Amino acid sequence: MAADRRPKGATLDLRRRLLRNEEASFCPFQKAAVMSAVPAPVFRPGYPFFACPHSSSCRLFFPEDPVKIIRSQGQYLYDEQGREFLDCINNVAHVGHCHPTVVQAAHEQNLMLNTNSRYLHDNIVDYAQRLSETLPEELSVFYFLNSG
Repeated sequence: MAADRRPKGATLDLRRRLLRNEEASFCPFQKAAVMSAVPAPVFRPGYPFFACPHSSSCRLFFPEDPVKIIRSQGQYLYDEQGREFLDCINNVAHVGHCHPTVVQAAHEQNLMLNTNSRYLHDNIVDYAQRLSETLPEELSVFYFLNSG
C-alpha cells in the first residue's frame, strides 16, 4: 500500500468516515490500514493519552474515571489512594508483579544483554534444551517471542 499523500486533515477526515462506516468501498484490509496508520484525535487537556476515556483501552476498562496506578505487587495494583485492584488486564497472570525470582533473573540478564529474543544467545539455546527435556518429543520446536 502506497503512503497516503493527502493533507493530514483529509486523512483524519477519512478515518472519521471509516469510524462511521461511510466508506463502504474499502475492503477490511484497507480499513485496518487506514485506522492503524492515522492516529485518532483522542487527547483531552489534563489527561495523558493512556488515561483518556476516549482511547479504546480506557473505554474498555475505565470508562469515566481512569485509574492511576502507582505500584504493584503480586497480582495486585495500587492507586494513589491505596486502593487495591486485582490485575486481570496485564500480562502478568502467570507470576504476578515484582516476583523476586523474575526480578533477579531480569537483573542478571540485563547486566549481560538487554534485548529480547531478536538475536541468538547462549541463554536462549540453553533454555530451549532444558525446556525440551521436560516435554514430549513432539514438542521439540520453540519460537521465542517478546509479545503476543
